[in-house]
Amino acid sequence: MHKLASRVNVIGSTKIEESLRIIEQHPEIISLGAGEPDFPAPKNVISAAERFLEKGYTHYSPMLGRKEL
Repeated sequence: MHKLASRVNVIGSTKIEESLRIIEQHPEIISLGAGEPDFPAPKNVISAAERFLEKGYTHYSPMLGRKEL
């Protein structure tokens, strides 16, 4: 077993950890965070993604969004 230095005790939990703990304790809370869909992507979505990737859309969108959307 490894022993950690005592200074690690000053490290607090993150807001994400706190949020997840609260969500686990309250089943009535619906998390709108990132998730994993339980269905495959439709073919038209895959085709559209391929077209945009080929056009060079390989980064996050601007914070204010894209006018064309």
